[in-house]
Amino acid sequence: MIIYAKNFVNAGKITANGANGGSAYRAAGAGSGGGSINVFYGNTVSGSIGGEVTGGIGGTGTRGTYPYACANGGNGGNGTVTFKKIDMSD
Repeated sequence: MIIYAKNFVNAGKITANGANGGSAYRAAGAGSGGGSINVFYGNTVSGSIGGEVTGGIGGTGTRGTYPYACANGGNGGNGTVTFKKIDMSD
């Protein structure tokens, strides 16, 4: 997600979280990685500064028994949040 603003006012929560992996027989899916939030502003930033970019949780492998052990999916990695002041003069 990319946001350009002369004055950035955040009155809520910006999120770009990853999805959870699905559970399945024996082998499960992995969670996807968190996204990217980039805010470029010209003058001021006010309100809540930051965002949430958490990776998804891996799914659960079910019903696996020896010698066919089940495998859980791994968690997705976290994303990035960037706030950067830039020159927005005409």
